[in-house]
Amino acid sequence: MSNTTLNATTVLLCPSLPIEVTSIPYFPNATAQAITLLTCILNGISCPVATVENLLVFVVVLRNRSLRTVFNTSVLCLAFTDLLIAMFIQPAFIAYQAGKLYFEIKKRAVKPGAVRGTSEQDHIRAIKATRTILIITGAFFACFAPILCASIVHQAGVVGDAVVFHIVYPLAECALFLTALINPAIYVWRNASVRKSLKEFTKFTSN
Repeated sequence: MSNTTLNATTVLLCPSLPIEVTSIPYFPNATAQAITLLTCILNGISCPVATVENLLVFVVVLRNRSLRTVFNTSVLCLAFTDLLIAMFIQPAFIAYQAGKLYFEIKKRAVKPGAVRGTSEQDHIRAIKATRTILIITGAFFACFAPILCASIVHQAGVVGDAVVFHIVYPLAECALFLTALINPAIYVWRNASVRKSLKEFTKFTSN
């Protein structure tokens, strides 16, 4: 896309800032509106589930002294970042996407148109913990890959900026947010002690 076309389709934001901040106007077609609605629904479903999942990870680890290990401490750190994503980033993303859709509909209504140990058991646990970290890392890169692909597509100029910013990037960001949903499931799947503690906690709360 040429500079002339880019300047014609971008809007300058915060002109008082020392750097140029621009935005691509939202001129939605049926596809863009469908993607916006889809990302809102997906994040609207995954956001509360991810919040509950990560809170449960905190509860089962902190209430059980035997689970307070070095590895589980790192798991809690990851769970904390996932919790922040689920509680703040995803709702903000939903609000932004829904806002775009709402104002467009409103406008149309107005204007139609690390583990250590020396025993064999400790060694097995260390290997399992390492595999768990690798799985979590792999899941992160799998969820991050769409953002990288979207950036490559954007820089290559394969499609227009309107498609990139309002269709490609929202889908890629939605995939990235899935890490907050996937990671707690991996913790529970890979750690028998966490699963046992979670079952005990759910039985306790049900009683």
